[in-house]
Amino acid sequence: MGGIFSGPPSPPPAPDISAISARQDAATASREASQRRGVAARARARRTGGARQLVSQVRPTPTLGLPDAQQRTLGAARRPGRAV
Repeated sequence: MGGIFSGPPSPPPAPDISAISARQDAATASREASQRRGVAARARARRTGGARQLVSQVRPTPTLGLPDAQQRTLGAARRPGRAV
């Protein structure tokens, strides 16, 4: 009576389908790794980008810092006749 409720076993998948599936899995893994590297690179640039640009050799005097660092207020002075 076992034949009534159980069917024949399913055939194994064709070899070409297995190869296609393996290639898709490898491509997906490669794409995910590339995305992870991109996210890490953007995070690294956010952390260190500003400091690296401040000491860039493109600037005329990178060791002196910002040229207007002596200014103590943000924006214009409240009393225009008074020197900052």
